[in-house]
Amino acid sequence: MEEKPKRVTEEKEKVAKIKVPVEPGEEMVPAKERPRHGNPYKLAIAILSLVVLAMAATIIYLLFCPSSPKNDNPTTPNDPPVAQECPAQNDTCAVAEKNDKAVREIVAAVKTAVEERMTPYKLLVNTYDESAPVYRPEGMETGIPLTKNYGFMANAAGFSVQSEQYRLIYSTDYYETITKVLTEKGFVDTEESYTLASAGKAPTTFMNEETGVVCAVSSLPDFSCAYKTWYSEKDADFSNSLAKVYKEATGEDAYYLVAKEADVKDSPIEPYQTISVAMTGAGAMFYRVSPTSEWVYFSRGQMAPLCSAYNTDNLKKAFAGQTCYDDVTQKNSTVQQ
Repeated sequence: MEEKPKRVTEEKEKVAKIKVPVEPGEEMVPAKERPRHGNPYKLAIAILSLVVLAMAATIIYLLFCPSSPKNDNPTTPNDPPVAQECPAQNDTCAVAEKNDKAVREIVAAVKTAVEERMTPYKLLVNTYDESAPVYRPEGMETGIPLTKNYGFMANAAGFSVQSEQYRLIYSTDYYETITKVLTEKGFVDTEESYTLASAGKAPTTFMNEETGVVCAVSSLPDFSCAYKTWYSEKDADFSNSLAKVYKEATGEDAYYLVAKEADVKDSPIEPYQTISVAMTGAGAMFYRVSPTSEWVYFSRGQMAPLCSAYNTDNLKKAFAGQTCYDDVTQKNSTVQQ
């Protein structure tokens, strides 16, 4: 007969030595060993089986339900909205969809060409309504910023000036790359440049007469395109009317004046109204004596006019309470009616 393992024998001997106390005079009897419930090996096998099943399910999911592919082309929070399909027999929607598609396609083509210059890096991010191209419709005295636009820009954040990425972004002439693609696609350089900034080179406007797409091209990979009618006609007409007033008063072409009717302010002295508009490198101020009167040009500059410039009754009433600089006291003040 096979001998029992020594360790098991010792454990049983220990149990046999345990005594349970009884009443006086009674004999001490060996304590009974507590029976064991269940098999610990079966429990371990069950847990291990669950783990194996879980791992198998995970592998099957990864094989047959892969996650979305990684986007190698990072985008900004201003990603363009997903184009919606037009209802059947809706001509207006179909035309809008066609124009939108034309803009997206040229932006994609130019972006591909610029990315080839940046290989192996992916440094461009998509933009939407970020940098508006400017278009001057026929008969207008001023360029009109196109409100909706698509484009891309270089994501230069975090790169040191010594890095290869920085060199690719700032040391490579992308203007020729972009204009080459545009020319091949039927675009023409209008030789018009619009900006509200007081310094720096303005983007050049390129136009495709056949498709109606307008693009703004700069020397850096900061590019945007729009369709020529993507603007508020109401604000465009208002800007144009003020540009005419400016030209009549100064003898100069306003060229680029941006105004919105929503920015018209009522003077504390009724019924006078005023408006401040943006022009290249500065702002301009206009007023009228009532909502039905013609606008009158007042001044243009980067600083608030001197208080002494408000030298008529109409100017004092129209701009009452607005900030001005008192050249006598050498302090900021307000226009006094």
